[in-house]
Amino acid sequence: MNYPNFKTTFFEYGIVTTEKIFEIAKDFDRSNLSIWERKGLLIKLRNEFYSFPEYLEVPGFRLYLANRIFFPSYISLHSALYYHGMIHYEEEKTITSIVTSKRAYFANPFGVYSFQKVKEAVFFGFEKIPEFEKLGIMMATPEKALLDILYLYPHYNTVQAVRELELDPDFMKTKFNVDRFRDYLIQVNNKTLILRGEVLLSAFGI
Repeated sequence: MNYPNFKTTFFEYGIVTTEKIFEIAKDFDRSNLSIWERKGLLIKLRNEFYSFPEYLEVPGFRLYLANRIFFPSYISLHSALYYHGMIHYEEEKTITSIVTSKRAYFANPFGVYSFQKVKEAVFFGFEKIPEFEKLGIMMATPEKALLDILYLYPHYNTVQAVRELELDPDFMKTKFNVDRFRDYLIQVNNKTLILRGEVLLSAFGI
């Protein structure tokens, strides 16, 4: 299979895996992947995952990759805080996500992807973001993004430490759903985490 035929066959997938390639083209020469990558015709996302350079210009595709190159996962932590307007800085090009299997880290031309592990009981509180509805990008709600931070980074246990997150005070006082946040804390059922959550709320007088 030459490159034009390959692109015609797989471009619409956006992300193509070697498993999918060999499912469709059983006699495919794997060495073509590295050749096309060196020529800039393909982008290697991680082992066995590829995309096409045209997708670098597709709005939202960078976020979509976070869900697909490590599945199941959802975008959370600082990336979700930034998307929701809760913080006004973004940690370079890193997209942070939550998984239940193992921690992972991938870097490719679309950005840097960091995956942090939680227990299965904490894997909830995410939904499709409406801006890119067709892509079905799963992201933590504002309340769950903050809970995930408190869960994974226990040093946020004082008002002073919470302030280092530089959360937008207007968002916290007018848009943050305190009842939902407390429901999430109860669902996780961790007394220490509940205490951290109350410290966070007290930092904003809510």
